[in-house]
Amino acid sequence: MTTQSNLILAQLKTVLTAAGFALVTTRRLGWQELTAAQFSAVIIEPGPDSQNIGLQSQAESNWRLPLRLHVKKTATLSASDNWREQAAIVGKTIAANRQLGGLAIKAEITGKQPDTSVFEPWASGTLDLTIRYRFNELTQGG
Repeated sequence: MTTQSNLILAQLKTVLTAAGFALVTTRRLGWQELTAAQFSAVIIEPGPDSQNIGLQSQAESNWRLPLRLHVKKTATLSASDNWREQAAIVGKTIAANRQLGGLAIKAEITGKQPDTSVFEPWASGTLDLTIRYRFNELTQGG
């Protein structure tokens, strides 16, 4: 991973944790966090293969970062409805933070339907996060 991708991931973790999401490194830890009921939603961090943004000399580039979102049902929402609601919150949280790691970013997040192999009271699914970034001339000294 590059220094830049490390910085972006660290700041991404900070804003998502502040929004009430637990971030863990494995699916097993994700289920344990949900079972402990400390967090209403858990995001599985992407593996090392997808964490390098590969900064090129291009003015603008894309970085696809798949995230895994686990939730459980609440008193008022089924697990699948809660998954859709939490996925929207993740998207809004990321969109509200337009500068991560000294880059001006535009984030697009697509939430797929929760996996059909996971049943109530749980829901799990993939969020495809695409970060379109360009060097920020103010923070990069240009």
